[in-house]
Amino acid sequence: MWKPKMTIQVPHGVNIHRVTVYSLADHDPAKKQSRLAYLQLVRTSTLTILAGGDDPESTQLALEYHADKLQFAEDLANMLPSGPPAGILCVPSTRDLTRIYFDSIRRRFAEALDLTSTVGRKGKVKGGESTSYDEILADTTCAGSFNLRNIGALLMVDDVFDSGRTVAALVTRLHGSGLPQDSQIDVASPLCVSGDKWQSV
Repeated sequence: MWKPKMTIQVPHGVNIHRVTVYSLADHDPAKKQSRLAYLQLVRTSTLTILAGGDDPESTQLALEYHADKLQFAEDLANMLPSGPPAGILCVPSTRDLTRIYFDSIRRRFAEALDLTSTVGRKGKVKGGESTSYDEILADTTCAGSFNLRNIGALLMVDDVFDSGRTVAALVTRLHGSGLPQDSQIDVASPLCVSGDKWQSV
């Protein structure tokens, strides 16, 4: 059963890294959807299909999401533990849906080192159900001048948490660049997709 805080092994089915995920809502197509479902429906282009040729951003779901997204961002920031992480990063994406959540969390943990610039994607693959962890890992880069050896706790911010493949690839690359193997890894994401598939560890 999905919970707002879950400690799990990622990526799903491979179980390489242990992370704790904080999220506001679960997205399960079989259940009634929250306004945060907008994030998943945009990501999968489903909102475009549902719009039936009209502007997807003019749908009722999009309008309701955008009306409340500042509150969602504040709620996500406030649900995180009070102890500040040593480092924080915004998960790289072709969409700009994560930034509002990252900015809200960044304000709360202003003393955390912003490691966003250390990670990136080559852009040769897109995350999706048909994309493997190995493909995402090969597309993920980590480079920068930061000393990661002192990062005992890292917080990643993403718009949607699904299979955990992107997070796992980032953690693998960061470990390879000096992040301690025993660092605590937390993920803050407003929406978790089908959280019922996860088993807490």
